[in-house]
Amino acid sequence: MEEAFEKATNNIKSNINAETFTYLYLPYVDSESHYNGVYSKNIMNEMEKELIKLKKQSIQDLEIIIIADHGQIDITEKDITMDFEKYNKYFYALPGIDYGTATYYVQEDKKDKFLKEFKKDYQDKMYIFDTNEFIKNNIFGKEEISEYMKSNLGEFISFCKKGAYFVNTVEDAKNYIGKIKGSHSGFSKEELTVPLIVIDT
Repeated sequence: MEEAFEKATNNIKSNINAETFTYLYLPYVDSESHYNGVYSKNIMNEMEKELIKLKKQSIQDLEIIIIADHGQIDITEKDITMDFEKYNKYFYALPGIDYGTATYYVQEDKKDKFLKEFKKDYQDKMYIFDTNEFIKNNIFGKEEISEYMKSNLGEFISFCKKGAYFVNTVEDAKNYIGKIKGSHSGFSKEELTVPLIVIDT
């Protein structure tokens, strides 16, 4: 964090007589929240410390904008997992996308059975929709989505109820089960709200 802010500060100061835009991306803010929860303070305290140092540089007309690409919530429910030995018979490919919103690639002649089984197993944990219904209701936005995107979305899409987390992977499930404390793959207000902070110095 300190090194990143030092580079950004040096870039601003070396171009002090010109209007500049310095972009600083900090990927570990996201991972910190995933593994320690939304309100983990370590990374935020570090960032605040570096912002204070930057403000003390007395750079004229400096404007600092802090933004993210999504919000995040704490996981409050027990991890949701899938019994792949049970569900594999329905799939032609394993579920995709993310740990909260998932796509299902279901064989045409097994759609009804899959849906019935899924609703029975996950009725209190996840919502599931026909992919065409998702698209029709503009869940991905009002613009027409590409055929390429459609071809990758599978036949069904699910998302977790607020505070739940779906570990839909096979090979590295042990790296996620019981270890994730923050998530942003659902449709709650907190997850969809993009934070924005503007600081004029």
